[in-house]
Parts: sequence; structure tokens; C-alpha cells
Amino acid sequence: MGRKATIAGIWFIGYSLGFLGYLAAPMLGTWLLAILPSLALESMVGALISGLVSSVIVTLLVMLWAKFSD
Repeated sequence: MGRKATIAGIWFIGYSLGFLGYLAAPMLGTWLLAILPSLALESMVGALISGLVSSVIVTLLVMLWAKFSD
């Protein structure tokens, strides 16, 4: 797989997961506010969701890269 194809693949995966994360954010935000009522600030809930989604994306990409780089 070439460099441009790899970058395009990573971009597409990140874009797709970000898109799905955006669609799921209202449901996850409501759930988090119900479980942890002290997180009443919407910006805090949004930051938690964004951080979680991005950490999962990066972790999965690094795992895939490590697996297929041999």
C-alpha cells in the first residue's frame, strides 16, 4: 500500500468515526449526564465524548499500523 493510499485510508477512517461520533453525541451526552450529574456543563460532556472518540481512533490506528507494518 502506498503512502498516499495509507494517508487517505487513515483520513477516511477518522472522518467516518468522527461523523458517527457526532451523530451519537446527543445520546451519549444524555447518558453521561444521567450517570454523572456533576458534569452538568455541556462543554464538559462534549469534551469527554470528543476525547474518548479520538483516543479510540488513535489507539485502533496504531494497533493496525503495528500489525501490518511487518
